[in-house]
Amino acid sequence: MAYIIITGHKNPDMDSVCAAWCYAELKNIIDPDNTYVPGRCGSLNNQTKAAFRKAQIEPPSLIKDVSTKVSDVTIRDVISIDQNEPIFQAIKVLDNENISCIPVFHDETEFKGIITTHQITSFSYIRKFWEKDLHIISESITSKKSSLVSSIKSETEKSSALQL
Repeated sequence: MAYIIITGHKNPDMDSVCAAWCYAELKNIIDPDNTYVPGRCGSLNNQTKAAFRKAQIEPPSLIKDVSTKVSDVTIRDVISIDQNEPIFQAIKVLDNENISCIPVFHDETEFKGIITTHQITSFSYIRKFWEKDLHIISESITSKKSSLVSSIKSETEKSSALQL
Protein backbone atom coordinates (compact mmCIF):
# COMPACT_ATOMS: atom_id res chain seq x y z
CA MET A 1 0.00 0.00 0.00
CA ALA A 2 1.41 3.35 -1.04
CA TYR A 3 1.01 6.62 0.83
CA ILE A 4 0.43 9.28 -1.85
CA ILE A 5 0.21 13.01 -1.23
CA ILE A 6 -1.95 15.03 -3.63
CA THR A 7 -1.03 18.70 -3.92
CA GLY A 8 -1.89 21.69 -6.03
CA HIS A 9 0.55 24.33 -7.16
CA LYS A 10 2.97 26.43 -5.11
CA ASN A 11 1.42 29.53 -3.44
CA PRO A 12 -1.98 27.84 -3.48
CA ASP A 13 -5.27 29.63 -3.89
CA MET A 14 -8.67 28.17 -3.02
CA ASP A 15 -9.16 26.17 -6.23
CA SER A 16 -5.75 24.55 -5.89
CA VAL A 17 -6.25 23.49 -2.26
CA CYS A 18 -9.86 22.38 -2.77
CA ALA A 19 -8.93 20.42 -5.88
CA ALA A 20 -6.18 18.58 -3.98
CA TRP A 21 -8.59 17.77 -1.14
CA CYS A 22 -11.36 16.57 -3.50
CA TYR A 23 -9.04 14.52 -5.67
CA ALA A 24 -7.52 12.79 -2.62
CA GLU A 25 -11.03 11.94 -1.39
CA LEU A 26 -12.02 10.58 -4.81
CA LYS A 27 -8.85 8.49 -5.15
CA ASN A 28 -9.39 6.98 -1.69
CA ILE A 29 -12.83 5.82 -2.86
CA ILE A 30 -11.81 4.43 -6.26
CA ASP A 31 -8.42 3.02 -5.20
CA PRO A 32 -8.68 1.57 -1.69
CA ASP A 33 -5.36 -0.25 -2.10
CA ASN A 34 -3.50 3.04 -1.56
CA THR A 35 -3.84 5.96 0.83
CA TYR A 36 -4.25 9.41 -0.72
CA VAL A 37 -3.73 12.47 1.45
CA PRO A 38 -4.33 16.08 0.40
CA GLY A 39 -1.46 18.51 0.87
CA ARG A 40 -0.61 22.10 0.05
CA CYS A 41 2.67 23.71 -0.93
CA GLY A 42 2.18 27.10 0.68
CA SER A 43 0.22 29.13 3.22
CA LEU A 44 -3.56 29.27 3.09
CA ASN A 45 -5.07 32.64 2.30
CA ASN A 46 -7.96 33.94 4.47
CA GLN A 47 -10.64 33.04 1.91
CA THR A 48 -9.47 29.40 1.76
CA LYS A 49 -9.23 29.14 5.56
CA ALA A 50 -12.79 30.48 5.86
CA ALA A 51 -14.12 28.02 3.25
CA PHE A 52 -12.64 25.00 5.05
CA ARG A 53 -13.79 26.31 8.42
CA LYS A 54 -17.34 26.82 7.11
CA ALA A 55 -17.38 23.29 5.61
CA GLN A 56 -16.01 21.96 8.92
CA ILE A 57 -13.21 20.19 7.06
CA GLU A 58 -9.60 20.08 8.12
CA PRO A 59 -7.55 21.85 5.43
CA PRO A 60 -4.66 19.95 3.84
CA SER A 61 -1.36 19.91 5.72
CA LEU A 62 1.52 22.08 4.61
CA ILE A 63 4.14 20.14 2.66
CA LYS A 64 7.34 22.17 2.97
CA ASP A 65 9.45 20.20 0.51
CA VAL A 66 8.07 18.33 -2.49
CA SER A 67 11.38 17.55 -4.16
CA THR A 68 12.10 13.95 -5.05
CA LYS A 69 14.11 12.08 -2.43
CA VAL A 70 16.39 9.09 -2.87
CA SER A 71 13.83 6.99 -1.00
CA ASP A 72 11.23 7.86 -3.66
CA VAL A 73 13.25 6.15 -6.41
CA THR A 74 15.04 3.43 -4.44
CA ILE A 75 14.63 -0.07 -5.81
CA ARG A 76 13.47 -2.41 -3.09
CA ASP A 77 13.66 -5.80 -4.86
CA VAL A 78 17.39 -5.70 -5.47
CA ILE A 79 19.01 -8.20 -7.78
CA SER A 80 22.39 -9.24 -6.40
CA ILE A 81 25.18 -11.67 -7.19
CA ASP A 82 27.58 -13.73 -5.11
CA GLN A 83 31.23 -12.71 -5.26
CA ASN A 84 32.23 -16.23 -6.36
CA GLU A 85 30.05 -16.24 -9.49
CA PRO A 86 31.90 -16.13 -12.81
CA ILE A 87 32.02 -12.72 -14.45
CA PHE A 88 29.97 -14.06 -17.36
CA GLN A 89 27.09 -14.69 -14.93
CA ALA A 90 27.24 -11.01 -13.95
CA ILE A 91 27.17 -10.03 -17.63
CA LYS A 92 24.17 -12.29 -18.18
CA VAL A 93 22.29 -10.78 -15.20
CA LEU A 94 23.08 -7.22 -16.28
CA ASP A 95 21.82 -7.96 -19.77
CA ASN A 96 18.75 -10.02 -18.84
CA GLU A 97 17.57 -7.57 -16.17
CA ASN A 98 18.48 -4.46 -18.20
CA ILE A 99 20.41 -2.93 -15.31
CA SER A 100 23.78 -1.19 -15.12
CA CYS A 101 25.09 -2.37 -11.76
CA ILE A 102 24.73 -5.30 -9.38
CA PRO A 103 25.44 -5.39 -5.64
CA VAL A 104 27.98 -8.11 -4.83
CA PHE A 105 27.58 -10.20 -1.67
CA HIS A 106 29.38 -13.01 0.10
CA ASP A 107 26.93 -15.74 1.19
CA GLU A 108 23.97 -13.37 0.48
CA THR A 109 24.61 -11.46 3.71
CA GLU A 110 27.95 -9.66 3.59
CA PHE A 111 28.01 -6.74 1.17
CA LYS A 112 31.26 -6.65 -0.79
CA GLY A 113 30.62 -3.84 -3.29
CA ILE A 114 29.06 -3.36 -6.70
CA ILE A 115 29.98 -4.32 -10.22
CA THR A 116 28.99 -2.04 -13.09
CA THR A 117 28.74 -2.37 -16.84
CA HIS A 118 31.55 0.18 -17.09
CA GLN A 119 33.87 -1.98 -14.98
CA ILE A 120 33.08 -5.04 -17.04
CA THR A 121 33.49 -3.39 -20.42
CA SER A 122 36.77 -1.77 -19.44
CA PHE A 123 38.23 -4.98 -18.07
CA SER A 124 40.63 -6.12 -20.82
CA TYR A 125 40.76 -9.71 -19.56
CA ILE A 126 37.10 -10.08 -20.45
CA ARG A 127 37.73 -8.90 -23.99
CA LYS A 128 40.05 -11.87 -24.55
CA PHE A 129 37.30 -14.27 -23.48
CA TRP A 130 34.75 -12.50 -25.64
CA GLU A 131 37.06 -12.74 -28.64
CA LYS A 132 37.54 -16.45 -27.98
CA ASP A 133 33.79 -17.00 -27.50
CA LEU A 134 32.95 -14.97 -30.60
CA HIS A 135 35.44 -17.06 -32.60
CA ILE A 136 33.84 -20.28 -31.31
CA ILE A 137 30.34 -18.96 -32.07
CA SER A 138 31.45 -17.86 -35.54
CA GLU A 139 32.95 -21.28 -36.28
CA SER A 140 29.78 -22.97 -35.04
CA ILE A 141 27.57 -20.79 -37.22
CA THR A 142 29.80 -21.38 -40.25
CA SER A 143 29.78 -25.13 -39.63
CA LYS A 144 25.99 -25.21 -39.24
CA LYS A 145 25.57 -23.04 -42.30
CA SER A 146 27.77 -25.40 -44.37
CA SER A 147 25.83 -28.40 -43.10
CA LEU A 148 22.52 -26.74 -43.97
CA VAL A 149 23.73 -25.80 -47.45
CA SER A 150 24.90 -29.39 -48.02
CA SER A 151 21.54 -30.75 -46.87
CA ILE A 152 19.64 -28.39 -49.17
CA LYS A 153 21.86 -29.32 -52.15
CA SER A 154 21.40 -33.01 -51.41
CA GLU A 155 17.62 -32.69 -51.17
CA THR A 156 17.53 -30.57 -54.33
CA GLU A 157 19.58 -33.18 -56.24
CA LYS A 158 17.30 -35.98 -54.99
CA SER A 159 14.23 -33.99 -56.04
CA SER A 160 15.73 -33.28 -59.49
CA ALA A 161 16.60 -36.95 -59.99
CA LEU A 162 13.05 -38.00 -59.10
CA GLN A 163 11.56 -35.56 -61.59
CA LEU A 164 13.66 -36.95 -64.47
